Amino acid sequence: MAMSFNDVVEAGMMAEAPVRLLFLFVKIEEIGTQNAAGPRSRTLEPVMVTDKLAAPDLDFDGLIEEADKISPGWDFVLISSLMRGDGNIPHSDEAEPHLQQMANSVVSGGDLSHYLVFDREENPIRIETSPVGGTA
Repeated sequence: MAMSFNDVVEAGMMAEAPVRLLFLFVKIEEIGTQNAAGPRSRTLEPVMVTDKLAAPDLDFDGLIEEADKISPGWDFVLISSLMRGDGNIPHSDEAEPHLQQMANSVVSGGDLSHYLVFDREENPIRIETSPVGGTA
């Protein structure tokens, strides 16, 4: 597991072919009220997406600053990557369906274990999902 955002960027730069990193920013939404049966359920809601080439000038502080200018109400960033089989640089428009798939996974309560997740302080986060209607 990557321990820092820089680890993610460095891995992308060392890959056999150029890597485009995919970012989905999400916020936590509380569902219902806390009661004797247990804590409130929580769900994740997509806030915004972006993509960047893995490059030496890509850093977490810059990513946060850019994201906050667009939409400051996010709690976590989910990260995936895109690499073309032909060794060419993946274009930003090629990332769009993958970013949409990431957002759909969040909305549907799908398995998020294959994404790297960081909070605003760059701490790695593990997100556990439960079936829709279950408790988180």
